[in-house]
Amino acid sequence: IYYAGHGASWETDTYLVPVDADLATPNVVKTLLPISSVQDAVRGATSRLLVFDSCRNNPADGWRQEASERTARFNAEKQSADTQENSLTLYSTAPGRVALDGPAGQNSPFAAAFMRQLSGGSIDLLTMPSKLRRELLISTEGQQVLWDSTTYKASQLLPGATGKAGAPRSASPNIDPARIIDLPRTYAFA
Repeated sequence: IYYAGHGASWETDTYLVPVDADLATPNVVKTLLPISSVQDAVRGATSRLLVFDSCRNNPADGWRQEASERTARFNAEKQSADTQENSLTLYSTAPGRVALDGPAGQNSPFAAAFMRQLSGGSIDLLTMPSKLRRELLISTEGQQVLWDSTTYKASQLLPGATGKAGAPRSASPNIDPARIIDLPRTYAFA
């Protein structure tokens, strides 16, 4: 499942926000879709890849954003505790943080990096998060960090793109995906 849209954090949970939601009051949370319900809906699948390409902030009370970030970090273990075997859940940004949008008419930095991962040969769900995190850190100059939760204990290969697929447009006109290199100390630097 791939969700691209707005997401919001309230208390210890992350929610998907429909386009017609009125985010003016905190009571709107009762009408939003919790991510846990999406995870429950696919519980019967043998393997799961859930991708949530959205902010995880709280737009209803922006003046509480700093408190929301602290609470989200404190409760990050609860959010990432996926008990379903053979699951990979990717969030385009860390709990309580805002994901960057791409330039008008282009994909977000996360979506562009994710599509580049999928456009190559076979994809290993066990190692994809670290590769995607590194690319996202580089393309956003450390502003956005991928958050993931996985229960895979061994490699899970997905077949790669067939034929000659064109590379997706970069989220930033100044970043050439072909020039992204492996820097072993990227995390320490960021």
